Amino acid sequence: MVLNDSQKRALEVQLRNLEQVLFRVGHFIRERPEEGLLTHYIPVPETIRPHFETLIEQMHEEIALLVRQFELQPKELDSLSYINAKMALTWSSLNEVLSSKLKRYGEVDPALSESLDPCLDRLIALALQITEIARGGK
Repeated sequence: MVLNDSQKRALEVQLRNLEQVLFRVGHFIRERPEEGLLTHYIPVPETIRPHFETLIEQMHEEIALLVRQFELQPKELDSLSYINAKMALTWSSLNEVLSSKLKRYGEVDPALSESLDPCLDRLIALALQITEIARGGK
């Protein structure tokens, strides 16, 4: 069975995304992720870690089979492009929680624009600075 170029590219993209998810899941299983101000992770119980590891290994084997079967090619990902894309998405998402946009979730306290928006504006500006550095670093 043969894939045309577009089909092959679509398969490569989805398998690459799956591979990245499996790497992150594997990290969660092996060690507790770093906690942030808003995120605290409950460790994966020792009793189920081996089950996850087995299933992840099986998924890697299936990916390897598809890579060989359809002659899929690895892609070199530029770290700066990744940072640029993630931070661009981040600043865009932060714009969506400015006080003026929160109206879609209900009535907004007028004082929110003075307490929330300046902090968000600073975060947005910092995210944009990171994207600019990533773009200029190429």
